[in-house]
Amino acid sequence: MTASNFDFLKEHWSELAILGERAENYMLLDERSAIFNLRLSTPE
Repeated sequence: MTASNFDFLKEHWSELAILGERAENYMLLDERSAIFNLRLSTPE
């Protein structure tokens, strides 16, 4: 497993870290899914 740019969030905001990691994973394969996951992590 490789390090994520969102690993520093895991201690206090694990859900946010998970969404960020998903966005990273989808970035090259499915841009729409990456954007969707990033949007989930932003306030309304």
